[in-house]
Amino acid sequence: NVSGSVFVPVLFLSRADENVDIYKVDDDFVFTYTMEIPGITPDMTCNIDYSIDEINTEIKENEDNERRQIDIEGVIGINARVLQRKEYPVVVDMYAPSTRIEPEKVNIDYEIFYGKNTSEAMIKENLQVPKDSPGMEKIYDLVCNPIVTDCKVIDDKVIVEGVAGCDIIYLVRGEGKLVHSFSDE
Repeated sequence: NVSGSVFVPVLFLSRADENVDIYKVDDDFVFTYTMEIPGITPDMTCNIDYSIDEINTEIKENEDNERRQIDIEGVIGINARVLQRKEYPVVVDMYAPSTRIEPEKVNIDYEIFYGKNTSEAMIKENLQVPKDSPGMEKIYDLVCNPIVTDCKVIDDKVIVEGVAGCDIIYLVRGEGKLVHSFSDE
């Protein structure tokens, strides 16, 4: 079973009391998915990569006939890799004084697990509104996603390089309720 949650932020426009404003609601949607992989056993370890491949939304009326319900449907792409630890006997030296022994040699490709660690990296950056975009009054939403561009091992350290792709939605300064957006890394 693959279990997880998807954080879903939603920005919406509301016309209440003749004022038009943008609001944000968010929620975590929990999911469990069973993936069939023949031959696996519970003692094996599993690595998962996933992506949000598609998301659709629809605004519906609630029981009071108000458009306050958001139906969300999406597709999560899941890539599972299952590993098993096995030990194999290896002959390192053979000797028989009275018999000629011819060893059978077999090449085996294998992966060696060296370690696992979890860490956090603090990032800080100044983003500039592009010159061809209007100025900001208020930020409605900011979504940043890490993009790993390189990963290498040096000595006993793993060096991870990447960028954070950011999408910003904001209220334009001095333009009533005009909304604009831009993306930057």
